[in-house]
Amino acid sequence: MKPKPRIKVYPKTIIATANDCLKECYFDFDIHEKTNIRTPLGEIVIIEAVTEGLALVAGPSTIKEMKLLISKIGKYNVNKILIDGALFRKSIASFNIADAAILSTGASYNKSIHKVVDDTLLLLEELILDKVSNKIINTLKNETKSLIMDDDLNKTIIDLDTVLDNETTVKKYLDNSSRYLYLDGALSNKLVQVIIDHRFELKDFTIIVKDATHIVVDASYFKKLKFTNTKIKVINKINMLFLTYNPHSSLGYDFNNSQFRSLLQEKINLPIINVLEDLE
Repeated sequence: MKPKPRIKVYPKTIIATANDCLKECYFDFDIHEKTNIRTPLGEIVIIEAVTEGLALVAGPSTIKEMKLLISKIGKYNVNKILIDGALFRKSIASFNIADAAILSTGASYNKSIHKVVDDTLLLLEELILDKVSNKIINTLKNETKSLIMDDDLNKTIIDLDTVLDNETTVKKYLDNSSRYLYLDGALSNKLVQVIIDHRFELKDFTIIVKDATHIVVDASYFKKLKFTNTKIKVINKINMLFLTYNPHSSLGYDFNNSQFRSLLQEKINLPIINVLEDLE
């Protein structure tokens, strides 16, 4: 497992991190507040950098705790709040937490430059899905259950407290008239498999989720769904600002920068920034 990278901070920067990480913060700081938000690395504390240095940051694991922490940081009159998160915690890019998102990729992900580029593209496709029409958004307003809709947007409520772990039950609600599946929760591998198994009877079918962070499927299942006539759309679109990349791997190898940038630019319609050179 690769070590967690440090983040460079400057005087007057406000940082929220777990108490056990403070011994790995190599700068002088003042502690402003203990938040009572608990993590495996201790309570989250809010500090202010007095000198320049490197910080080790670890935050809360739930959306509720992250929203609470953001509200606490906001009391310190900050200009911007930057949330650091790993791929397996993409929920922090949710529309009700972050105003926008930045995706980072790099050579450390895999030794194959083509796999890095292909998987980055696939993840971006998942994160910046198209938004459904305003008519459908208005139709689904205030709905608290997953449901099926036909062409005329007539609804059939799925009588389950949650679709998760009940994916096979959903198939009894699907027929040739089904055009939309709205999920109040997450889209899972099992549910994708149900859709794939019924792909020949589902014509022009669309799965609707609240936002892309509600998609918890493996890349292989996302690829399979692309080859059916099923689309995935969102009610709230993530505002993806740009893509950053690092051609250097901490494992001791490098990608050719020009080739890496060119391959990314060929397939990705976003500003692309080399974190080692473009930000100097």
